Amino acid sequence: MGLLGGALAPVAPVFSSKTILHTVQLLAATLNYTAQSWPPSASVRDGETFDFIIAGGGTAGLVLANRLTEVAGWRVLVVEAGGDPSLLSVIPGTFPFTAHTPEDWNYFNERTNDTSHALNLEKASLTIGKALGGSSSINHLLYERGNPADYNSWGDLGNEGWSWDDVTYYFKKLEGVIDRKIFDRPTAEQHCSNGPISVQEHKANAQFQRDNARLLRGFAEIGMKTLPDLIGDDQMGSATQDFPINKDQTRASTAQNYLLPIKSRPNLYVLKNSLVTQVIIENDTAVGVKVKVNLGEEIQLFANVEVIVSAGTYNTPKVLLLSGVGPKDDLESMGIQVKANLPVGQNLQDHAFVPMVITGERNIFTTVESALSLLDLTTFPLPVVNGAFSLSGHGSIPDIQHITLIGGASSPLFFYFCLVNFNYNLQLTTAFITSTLTSQIVFSLVQLMRPASKGYVKLQSTDPNDAPIINHRYLEEEEDVERLVAGLKKMYTLRKSSPFKKERSKAVLPRIKECAKYKKGSHDYFKCYAKQTVTTTFHPLGTCKMAAKDKGGVVDSRLRVYGISRLRVVDASIIPVQPCAKMFAPTVMIAEKAADMIKQDYGKPVEEFVCVKAEGCEGVVEADDKNSHESVLGGLLG
Repeated sequence: MGLLGGALAPVAPVFSSKTILHTVQLLAATLNYTAQSWPPSASVRDGETFDFIIAGGGTAGLVLANRLTEVAGWRVLVVEAGGDPSLLSVIPGTFPFTAHTPEDWNYFNERTNDTSHALNLEKASLTIGKALGGSSSINHLLYERGNPADYNSWGDLGNEGWSWDDVTYYFKKLEGVIDRKIFDRPTAEQHCSNGPISVQEHKANAQFQRDNARLLRGFAEIGMKTLPDLIGDDQMGSATQDFPINKDQTRASTAQNYLLPIKSRPNLYVLKNSLVTQVIIENDTAVGVKVKVNLGEEIQLFANVEVIVSAGTYNTPKVLLLSGVGPKDDLESMGIQVKANLPVGQNLQDHAFVPMVITGERNIFTTVESALSLLDLTTFPLPVVNGAFSLSGHGSIPDIQHITLIGGASSPLFFYFCLVNFNYNLQLTTAFITSTLTSQIVFSLVQLMRPASKGYVKLQSTDPNDAPIINHRYLEEEEDVERLVAGLKKMYTLRKSSPFKKERSKAVLPRIKECAKYKKGSHDYFKCYAKQTVTTTFHPLGTCKMAAKDKGGVVDSRLRVYGISRLRVVDASIIPVQPCAKMFAPTVMIAEKAADMIKQDYGKPVEEFVCVKAEGCEGVVEADDKNSHESVLGGLLG
């Protein structure tokens, strides 16, 4: 196709009547949101007692708050360091702009001598949520469960009840599909319409449909067959992405979908802008927490039943370490009394990624097309295809996963993504953008599944206001480097597939100072390139590993901390082995399952979830009222 591609003719219509309706819905929801009534911050007294105290009102913490307050006799306090989610977090299309705001903890990985030199400050920016809903309020909206083998491997570590068959029940329980097309897929039996988290297909305009189709054809030609989605047993291939977006076109987060519907329960207390600094442990029993209220005065609050730490992969170990639960030598070196000698903070894992960029359609008017698409804030702002493959060419467990996005020529959004969200330095960011001035940019995040390299979280000091020391040790193990290089080479061949070959697509292999001595495209170049561009896809986990104690466990299979009674951890930090998935759905699943286990442990009834299908519905499925997101649009229209 020529540079102008027939002048303006290819500029696809991006505003269908449905898109306009969705935009009006979002506008109405947004206007109402400005006056939205989030739960007020609870007024608490020093020494006050609750039944449960949940340290962290994030992705997992708010699921627990919802489910535990179903027991009318339990008074539940949630303590959250952040405040209410902002408008930027609620609108799906503005998620890139939540990074490095007050809703982000603004943590960074430790700088190393060997990796990430192509990043600003030569270290990865570790964006995680600091607001009600945690990272579910600011994440990139990608919805997946993972591979069955991931969860079956958890049982090998002494975790009874966490196999794929066990956790599938909870994945279904959290899911509220509102898109009829999902029930038309061969994987329909895996989906439910009556859970709290709304799920729908990518709302693709004509441009998105065209570009997604090109990507799927290209990936099929290089050995990644097209799948209906990445939920079924067969996940070796590529598919378009599902998203957690509500019917009123707002983000589906645990703040929106688990907290808002129950905000008026009389046994729920939410303390905002307040930091849990320590779990109070007496005689090997958790009895309460120390809290800086409004990040100022420190008070003590007590729990009759349990303290549950749900502060996330980086902050949960920080709280436990400050409380005397962690590696004995590390605690003693900081003058902290040891309450339990456990490997807290170890086993840190993440999906490290390196970028593969190729040029797409040679048409400068794709800039206009993409810009018009960005005006639709009700959806993910770009065409996106997700996929996975095994480097051996066979088997059912992926080694590499990719997220591939397409942007218009000279894309300002990709400039922002690279410079701000991925924290690449100006030189690398400019190289990507200037190489695509007159053609689309096809940007693949080539992700390493199940890394051999494990990192750690440690205390920087005994001051709870200080950030923890975080070192992911990305690509420290040579096998991780080689696997990522093999993944890069696979994605490198996309440019030779017919949809891109006809556009004379080229790979963008930027000049990086540390890699200048290697021939571009060679094995050594890709090894160097991987080491210098490696960064995070924001899926950290594992720092309070669920496993038998003699296998490095911090918590048992019921998420109870070894050696300390009445203390649990419920969040992504308990995950022992990285699943092939973005972490939103797995974290909600963990919290749903934990809530049932807690009720069982204290003799409370557990209501059986019955999955409701909606194969015959027309348009959008209506979820059951008692489980559905409280529609802010409905609030505006009465």
